[in-house]
Amino acid sequence: MALNEKSAGILKGLVVIAAVFIVLAGIKTAANILVPFLLSVFIAIICNPIVSKASDYNIPKGISVVIVIGLFVTIALSIAGLVGNSLNELSELLPEYREQLKEQFAWVTGKLAEYNIVVSSAVVIEYFDPGAAMGLAADMLSGLGGVMANLFLII
Repeated sequence: MALNEKSAGILKGLVVIAAVFIVLAGIKTAANILVPFLLSVFIAIICNPIVSKASDYNIPKGISVVIVIGLFVTIALSIAGLVGNSLNELSELLPEYREQLKEQFAWVTGKLAEYNIVVSSAVVIEYFDPGAAMGLAADMLSGLGGVMANLFLII
């Protein structure tokens, strides 16, 4: 009998572990739907005090909700515009930054050469590639586009 009770306990533990894995896999699979939903719940909780405060001033709830949504969209689009402009400026100034970086590395390798430390500036520049920064900027822009698409889905 002791073996059966022990086997039942092990079986129960394995079933619980399998259930946890199934639930986690389901959450990961449903992330494309779950994340915008949870974000919309978060935004609703954040904006609820503003809507409640508007009702204190005898503004109808429907109108206050529309006003708060309009303010939220305006703020989100303003932030997206600022980020987009900053990334455009970065992409335009990247060649200038690359030249400045080359000058700085040439100066550093010159100083190191004075102390008999030989470092190739080409190798150093290879490690600090501004093109990688542009790839990161492009990824940020595509992510920003995804955020804007989700924003309209949420609203």
